Amino acid sequence: MPDYRKAATFPCPCCGTWHPVGSKTCLTTGEELKFCPNCGAAAKKDWPYCPDCGAILPGIKTAAALQYASRLPSIPRKNRPQSTLLNGVLFSLAVITISILVLSFFPGIANPLLDMLLGSSSGIQRPALSTPTLYIIRPYESPTPTLTLTKPATWTPAALPSPTPALTPSPVSASSVYDLAFITDQNGTAQLVLGQQASLTSFVALPLPESYDRAWWPSFCAESVMVEIQDSAAALPQELIAYSLTSSLTIRINLPHPDITPSYPRCSPDGHWLAYTVLEDQTWFLNIIDLTTAEKTLRLKPLSDGIPSYTSWSTQGDRMVYLDTSNQQFTFFLVEGMNSRQPFSLQGNDPPISFISYPALSPDGTSIAFVGRITGKGTWLCTASITGSDIKALYPLITLATVDSIIPEGTPAWSKDGKWIYFSSADNGNWDIFRIHPDGSGSENITAAMSSSNEWMPATRFWP
Repeated sequence: MPDYRKAATFPCPCCGTWHPVGSKTCLTTGEELKFCPNCGAAAKKDWPYCPDCGAILPGIKTAAALQYASRLPSIPRKNRPQSTLLNGVLFSLAVITISILVLSFFPGIANPLLDMLLGSSSGIQRPALSTPTLYIIRPYESPTPTLTLTKPATWTPAALPSPTPALTPSPVSASSVYDLAFITDQNGTAQLVLGQQASLTSFVALPLPESYDRAWWPSFCAESVMVEIQDSAAALPQELIAYSLTSSLTIRINLPHPDITPSYPRCSPDGHWLAYTVLEDQTWFLNIIDLTTAEKTLRLKPLSDGIPSYTSWSTQGDRMVYLDTSNQQFTFFLVEGMNSRQPFSLQGNDPPISFISYPALSPDGTSIAFVGRITGKGTWLCTASITGSDIKALYPLITLATVDSIIPEGTPAWSKDGKWIYFSSADNGNWDIFRIHPDGSGSENITAAMSSSNEWMPATRFWP
């Protein structure tokens, strides 16, 4: 179990992305955070127990909060970490004693031995890569520790349990086979799963790189599927990789600034552009880079102290939308041709929406789907026109915190033909992938058979 008091970043319980240590609020939603005094993990302010170690958190006052916490799976006390004060004192005394003896009798090996005992800097070290290149997408070059990133030639990872529809692996026979992706924890780790929208009867679970245990934020990127990979123990750096849809190759996305962790990576459907949010000089920026030339094309600042994030693209990649959360206000920006941007907000107060997240641009670039918090009615999947008018509340979303992950709610994605909107909700006690028509009709749970696991973060393919 990681000790986030010693890490450089921590997973946010509100949005699921990793924030730098010292953040007191969610950098996406602005919600207040509190931290476990035992392990340092972040929690929402109304949670009574730590989601990582199960320790009791301070500041619980309302019966509603206690009732909500009762839905969280309890952690057996024998698995909860014990106080490390005594161990720390004994370790310090041992180090001091050994240091004195070494300095007295073996001065030549003092420094190497102390380095071995005390360890190097606590900061996360990024594995070194050889032969730098301007081309951003390139294969891994065996960093240390070794990462096994090449899939079997036939793409046949270990089979998941077999509910109906079956989750049986199958080889990739053509680049157009898979047009749906999502994340599942059915095998105990958060894996990327591929499927077909036309026939939701079988899915393929892709293996994670060695030592990584979480895939996050999938998006289709021309002939590949891009995904963020994370090590929940924070021993390895967060990376971006792409699974090829035409071969067994897995490639790493090598960003221009390797020492800065990107958030909300989103690739354009044609694989030309990559957008991501990054913290630089205490300010959050939205960077857009050209994957064919490795050049940073746009660097968009927030309106004031907020975060520009979660980009969504039209089919051709010539129009995109992102959300700015400055001053607790929610402003959409429409970017066209990579050379202009226009702000727009929701028009009117029917329904009264107080919070917005995860915008998704329709394939034709004329509408958006998003997650909206409606005053007095909870969180809903909503749609609006690209001008902010014609707001519709389509489906009430049920959210659920899990012990292993804080799952972002909804995260809608349109089908290529614009006839469906895919999203996640926890209607049946765990997270599932649903789809619904843009007019609010025909909702269906497409992962209902996976009753013992969670599925979230749907992504769809617009190209070719």
